[in-house]
Amino acid sequence: MRQLWPAAVFLAVGICAVSQEAKPKVSEDSLTSEQIVIYRAVLTEYLKGSDGTLNLSAVTETLDQSDASCVRRMRSYNLTVADTVIHKLEPSLISGTNIILVDPERQGSAIKVNDPQNLMKQNGRHEPMHLTLKQEATRPAGANILQQQAKFDTFVQEFNVERPHEALHMQYPAQVYTESVRPYRGIPDPHYPFHDKTIVVTNCGRLCLYRKKINLSTSLAGQAVGIKEVDDGIWLVSFMNYDLGYIDLEDKTLQPLANPFGPKV
Repeated sequence: MRQLWPAAVFLAVGICAVSQEAKPKVSEDSLTSEQIVIYRAVLTEYLKGSDGTLNLSAVTETLDQSDASCVRRMRSYNLTVADTVIHKLEPSLISGTNIILVDPERQGSAIKVNDPQNLMKQNGRHEPMHLTLKQEATRPAGANILQQQAKFDTFVQEFNVERPHEALHMQYPAQVYTESVRPYRGIPDPHYPFHDKTIVVTNCGRLCLYRKKINLSTSLAGQAVGIKEVDDGIWLVSFMNYDLGYIDLEDKTLQPLANPFGPKV
């Protein structure tokens, strides 16, 4: 076991500092089976109690001999090799674990790109537009809604037609904007050709049927729903293409159906 300990110290990522004096050489030899066993043991202990995924460098690091605590138990090991040679890790090393081997250089670039400070700088580019909008259209604010809307209209006209933008190579937004080839025509009024009746839901969310009031939903207030009698005194209520539930006209109750937009089990 004493002969295997240097390998564990040498292989464990982050235990010792990296030597920056000379570019290390990638070893042509694969890790020994003993080294792989120790490496997996170290990583398993590191991940104990964690369900996350560990991004692990695909190459080992060199040993910094200036760290006395790191080399005090490696008297018999060839420290010259540990200081100049690194190994590539094979995928078999991490099989069956929640570890991913990554290129350390690419991983460093990804971390830099996703640095919160960089993201904040990018988001900051949107802030000047909001600040300009506030300064030019709300300070002072319009005396009423019509005057305030006129201020917004003036800002939109200047922003889109009269003011060049650096992001657009000093062009106006109106110069590069193109309308969609598919115009928005809105949602058509509900039509229920296969139902017995079409009823408009009251403002308080009720259906009025044969002088009886049944609570449906205030979210459908003012909307047309279709109802169809499926049994004596039992009516199916539908909105557009979705069946909402069954009305018991005698009890004036609604038995809702399963949510069509709910999670599928």
